[in-house]
Amino acid sequence: LHALSVVGAAEPGSEHGVVAYGALAIALVAGMYVAAPAAGAWYAARLGRGLVRVRRGGGGGGGGGGARAA
Repeated sequence: LHALSVVGAAEPGSEHGVVAYGALAIALVAGMYVAAPAAGAWYAARLGRGLVRVRRGGGGGGGGGGARAA
């Protein structure tokens, strides 16, 4: 529905504007249904092969952990 509303925003009587907004709508749909799942699958595959480092533990930012003795 969002893609159709983008095309509806084109100026009436402007063929160039309708074509441009139509291309934008097609790109939007392609991004939602093709590019985003493909990027997610690629990232998951990298994660499965250990190519992506996942930070674990810690929290609180900075180095070291905890209070230091004076």
